[in-house]
Amino acid sequence: MVVHAFGIWLMLLIGHGMLVEFIGPVGVHLPLYAGILVAALALVSSKWSMPSTTILFALLGFVISLTVAALVGIDLDASLVALSLYLKGVALALMIAMCVTSRPELERLVYYFLSALAIGAGYTVYQHVTGRYVFDTEYMQRAAGLRSDPNDTAMLLVAGIPLCAFWMESSRGKIKKTVGAALAILLSIGVVLTESRGGFLALALGGLALYLRRPTINTTIMGLVVVGIVLALAPGRYWDRIGTLLTGKELNRGSSLQNRLELQLVGIRILMEEPIFGVGPGNFGRAYASEATVDSGLPTSWVAPATGERARVFGVAHNMHLEMFVEGGLVGGLLFWAVLLLALRGMLSDPYKPPAEAITSIRGKRALDIGISLAIALGVMLFAGLFLSQGKNSVLWFMIGMGLSMKKIGERRLEANRGSRPYIRHSIVEN
Repeated sequence: MVVHAFGIWLMLLIGHGMLVEFIGPVGVHLPLYAGILVAALALVSSKWSMPSTTILFALLGFVISLTVAALVGIDLDASLVALSLYLKGVALALMIAMCVTSRPELERLVYYFLSALAIGAGYTVYQHVTGRYVFDTEYMQRAAGLRSDPNDTAMLLVAGIPLCAFWMESSRGKIKKTVGAALAILLSIGVVLTESRGGFLALALGGLALYLRRPTINTTIMGLVVVGIVLALAPGRYWDRIGTLLTGKELNRGSSLQNRLELQLVGIRILMEEPIFGVGPGNFGRAYASEATVDSGLPTSWVAPATGERARVFGVAHNMHLEMFVEGGLVGGLLFWAVLLLALRGMLSDPYKPPAEAITSIRGKRALDIGISLAIALGVMLFAGLFLSQGKNSVLWFMIGMGLSMKKIGERRLEANRGSRPYIRHSIVEN
């Protein structure tokens, strides 16, 4: 029952933007209330255990570093607001690491994840068919589903494609495999309809990672089918927009690429000036406004920290990693990376994965296990973080928690099997 509660909560976190759009302001805090209920249910059920001291120290160190950065930063009030959001993310990851204790629970969470993504992708298609775009201007129409921002939506949809691949490979029935393939195609179409350039790059990277994992004839055929469908259904303006990645010139006199380049350059300069603890969580926009130069071609006037135009438009770095280093300094940024590496390590050292010398699939090919699928999904989200400020994203921290839970499971299995014959378990056999 607890894992199903987590799954429903995950769906609320993923579809938060749709909730607010359909039911109004009452949906803003609905995921928070659901999280409190789920946490209470998990504690009452007593089906949880503490992760290792390594995980606890990494999370605690990250929180302490951001707290210090907030105290020494340039605006304490803004830092405390941002810090509260990071604390919610860390608490979410810790809760998942404590409560998810088995492979069946991980698989159920994957299916809830895909269910929410299917709804979101379907909504992007609906917007394209009806012309009711979330982002609708004179020169550009972009669909979004799960979030009000097309780029955020694309990041989540791309993360679901490796999980579709796991579903197809771990299922025996043809119907389930067909559903998994159809869902992968739907998610790919959804990414294209958002017209996100970062989503396109993440989609290409994730597809390449999946293909290198299993470079078989079937994988090649499946990849070509997906690419063919995307090419056939993608709007013509989509490829014009993707082409700007090569030319560096925006369409219709836009300035997004130039603005983001300046954000990165100024962000690096700020980091060099405040390298230890940074400018404090939530203060990137304030630091940027004081550092940007007239040569950038952007407005340099800034009326007030809370209401200035530059703080409103350029309040984030559009780069999760750079923003973390600028706001938390080298200490906070490196500890954030340490948490990410622990999560990825837990996924890549999947405790349910058999040793390399064992037969790992029906035909002797190496199987796409749940750990590798989750690692690719988290990896594409972190790659998308190079173009988006997603450090406070609840779904990202949920994924981090799943990785930390796998690390906890692996450490306990290793300790239990020390001095005895290793325990081998595999998804193809289980399913």
